Amino acid sequence: MTQKDKQFIDSESEVWNIAKGFTNFSVLALLVEINNLIKTARFGCERISEKVFLSNYQIIENRVDSLLRIEDNLRQIYENTYFVMKKVDKEKMDVIITKLDKIKEVLGGLTTFQTDPQTRANVEVINEEHFNLCLKELRELKRDIHTPLNNAQLIFPTTDELDFAKLEEELIHGG
Repeated sequence: MTQKDKQFIDSESEVWNIAKGFTNFSVLALLVEINNLIKTARFGCERISEKVFLSNYQIIENRVDSLLRIEDNLRQIYENTYFVMKKVDKEKMDVIITKLDKIKEVLGGLTTFQTDPQTRANVEVINEEHFNLCLKELRELKRDIHTPLNNAQLIFPTTDELDFAKLEEELIHGG
């Protein structure tokens, strides 16, 4: 193998390493974070043991903030990957972003304030029906975004060699 061939192979490998890092950071890390945010949106915290240390106010704030972040992460994935999509998948992504725009318009109604009958204090409460509907829609969009991402080979490469343990390790430790 000539020196020129080695440089070409090294160059190809560097491009892949950059693309892999971009995909891990700009797509996969956001998808993993969305999974964690869904737990927090549902329960107010990611882990059961955390809940004992949180006030009702903090749980409400965590749930609402997590829902807003899910919407934002889905939008970031769209922005980070649109340039690599084929036309048919760009159309699917455009439908997803249109739905995200509609959801964003109604996210302001997630909470209301009510007077606590015992303390007479104004307390924030989640409009559970509205909140759960928004969460359901966001989860469906998360599910729908996987196909265009996969078609662009941003989730599973088209090779038969896939080491799930290594993939998980890289996602967790940024490797």
